[in-house]
Amino acid sequence: MKMVRNSSTDAYLASGVFRLPDSRRDYQLDYIIEVRLKDEETVRPFDIFLSAITLFIREGRITDRYTLTTTIKDGKGVVLGRFEKSDTIVYKQQIGYIFSVFTRLPDVVAKESIYDMNRATIQDAFAQGIFK
Repeated sequence: MKMVRNSSTDAYLASGVFRLPDSRRDYQLDYIIEVRLKDEETVRPFDIFLSAITLFIREGRITDRYTLTTTIKDGKGVVLGRFEKSDTIVYKQQIGYIFSVFTRLPDVVAKESIYDMNRATIQDAFAQGIFK
């Protein structure tokens, strides 16, 4: 949950249009952004078991399908737009990939994917004229 919040916040702040609200000030919000992430993980236990028994000579796979649903509302709560983006990440376990594990950890790949989906949502919202 923290990774989703941080990746989403980073994407919106990096756009240069948004900023975090300051709790010390009282002002009217321009937009309310609601982000929901659905994670569907597909693991075939037999393949993972077989991969482990062969000391990772045989490839094992885990597939994560992320679906990011973003609802953009104005300051009064009226829905301006709803966007859905999805991405699929395949994690492979095999002896040949042992050295790449340390440079591309699964949580880093997931964080980048969530960031990219948020960035694409922001671009689509600008293209449709939701953000002005």
